Amino acid sequence: MPAKAPTAITSYQPLDERTCHVVLGDRVASSGDGTFSSREAAAGHPVANALFCVRGIVSVIIHAGGITLGKDGPASWDDLEKPIRYAVATVVARRERDAQAGATGAALNDTQMYDLIQHIFQEQINPSIAAHGGVIELLDVQDAVATVRMQGGCQGCGMASVTLRQGVETTLRQLVPGLVGLTDITNHAAGKNPYFAAAKK
Repeated sequence: MPAKAPTAITSYQPLDERTCHVVLGDRVASSGDGTFSSREAAAGHPVANALFCVRGIVSVIIHAGGITLGKDGPASWDDLEKPIRYAVATVVARRERDAQAGATGAALNDTQMYDLIQHIFQEQINPSIAAHGGVIELLDVQDAVATVRMQGGCQGCGMASVTLRQGVETTLRQLVPGLVGLTDITNHAAGKNPYFAAAKK
């Protein structure tokens, strides 16, 4: 079983329906201040960038006292707590893996990549798509290419390709150093309960 990602947030406190304040642990508190209103604007900041991978987050303000997050959409702060904690913890895990790789002169190997992707699926991606009755299974990582299978509401869904390429793959490329891409082996034609029916040809 892969080890759990390290704890990186020491306090999580919703302020109102739209804003929440979090306090970072020592290992990420020195990430640098900044105000970000989009994932594009946060491209150079690993913590802010990871937080924008959480669906519903629309603003990230990092300051000496922690982070103030803004959200949009129906998800509550309670629903978002686990993915937010995991997003920041993933930054710590990636730093530690990068440091280890730098010390040995080796790139992130397939086993390390598999463990990291599996964590992200379990703690961030699958909880997000569970509301649609979907789940994505990680089958293998070979030569930095992850092989996945979509199940439940994702199997045969008319939006499956968008979810996989614009959502899942984008998130993984942000959080998993060295990932080349994804291969989907899902038999979408056999889907029995797609969240969105595929367009008829």
